Amino acid sequence: MGEFLKELKLTEGRSTGVPKILRAMATNGSPLPLFETDENRCSYVIRLPVHPLAKLPTMD
Repeated sequence: MGEFLKELKLTEGRSTGVPKILRAMATNGSPLPLFETDENRCSYVIRLPVHPLAKLPTMD
């Protein structure tokens, strides 16, 4: 699957993306990403929480 996505230029194929994301988020003080998989581990989602200082104030 990885090679297929690489051929379509939908992924770089070097396994560097997630480590880069983790380093960048740690450097700027963002919360850690949340990793979720389905029961059979057929798919996954990585949620990147918004940095607390980037949230817009609410109008109460």
